[in-house]
Amino acid sequence: MTTQRAAPQAVEKKRRWTSLSKLSDFNPMFLGESVMTYIAKNESARIYSSLLILQLINLLLLAYEYIRFGFRSHQPANVSRDDGVRLYDCLHGENEVAANTFEFPHFEICSDESAHSDHYYITSNKSKKIQDYINHPSKAVSKQIAKEWKILEKDLPESIYVRVYEQRIDLIRAVIIGASGTPYHDGLFFFDIVLPSDYPNHPPQVYYHSHGLRLNPNLYGSGTVCLSLIRTWSGNGVELWRPSKSTILQLLVSLQGLVLNAKPYFNEPGREVGLKSTSATWIKRSMAYNEEVFILSCKTMLYNLQKPPTGFHNFIVEHFRNHGDFILAAIRAYRNGEAVVGQYQEVGSVPSTPVHVPAKSFRKHLEKIHSDLKLAFIKIDTDPPRMRNLELEKAKTSESSGDESNRGLACKIFDALKWMFDFE
Repeated sequence: MTTQRAAPQAVEKKRRWTSLSKLSDFNPMFLGESVMTYIAKNESARIYSSLLILQLINLLLLAYEYIRFGFRSHQPANVSRDDGVRLYDCLHGENEVAANTFEFPHFEICSDESAHSDHYYITSNKSKKIQDYINHPSKAVSKQIAKEWKILEKDLPESIYVRVYEQRIDLIRAVIIGASGTPYHDGLFFFDIVLPSDYPNHPPQVYYHSHGLRLNPNLYGSGTVCLSLIRTWSGNGVELWRPSKSTILQLLVSLQGLVLNAKPYFNEPGREVGLKSTSATWIKRSMAYNEEVFILSCKTMLYNLQKPPTGFHNFIVEHFRNHGDFILAAIRAYRNGEAVVGQYQEVGSVPSTPVHVPAKSFRKHLEKIHSDLKLAFIKIDTDPPRMRNLELEKAKTSESSGDESNRGLACKIFDALKWMFDFE
């Protein structure tokens, strides 16, 4: 995954804030200029104004949430000098000047021992005897694991990322990106896997990072994964683990396609009969379940941002920088009845009339999660797309466009606030 983002230099930050610390450098009435003219022309003042904008946005969000929902769900955010620099860079186009390329390979072998420190199965196969057996290059299990790595490196789908560990070849961590057309779209779902000492004679064990949420009949809040392939659920023939044929890649693809699917309601035993039914009852139940699942998927996004699994922090941040705007737009579309959950296609692609009427309780949950996610995306520096578009129209000259510069900065500030409250 490749993403462009700003990278302000530490030296430049220090220079700006050293300048800002001089009170004489921030005099709104300097040479008789108006406050807006001064801000537009003075770099340090612009940074300082960025801090004020962030503080104002935070206070307005608290007031907005209290008025709209009747309660306050979060504490005022701490706004730092670095936050002011980031907003300043976003408003003034420095994101385009110094950009870094972020690469996160689909498959990677991690040599750092701390990379698997929080793996759920870190204590499994822990004895030196078992580890020596697994890691011995002449043993069948070691050869099989090496074979699995090659398969993963070569054939992983675009939406699955895997980390394995040089010091613990029996451990695997994978993240699956929820597919479009499902209530899991754009979400991140983490799985920890351990291979037994007699692998592949017995299937791997799998733990789902649920954060206590059950968003699928096969994925329990405890982290248990129910799947025939790993023999945690009943099955027949090809559904079960076959030592000579089954692979980790097959397991991951099964989790994505069979578990995190478009109609997870029918994953529950006994409901299969309704999967192809045209009965309004089955359809209504499935849609209601998808709505519940989508809210839980959004909550999982928040948990992943708050406490990312080791080795995936940058991946999570970049993923939501890329997908944050689409996720928020989808929430608004579902809230307004412009699309059913999982069927939102792209920003701006909404029908002229609602396609259905969402339940009041679902609308309320969407409003709350929209507010929470928007705050979380701001925290990771997801700049509003409309602000980026404004930067394309940035004035080419500075000295000869005093009034235009003032109006441009004011519009950018207004646009940022408008983006914060745009839910209609």
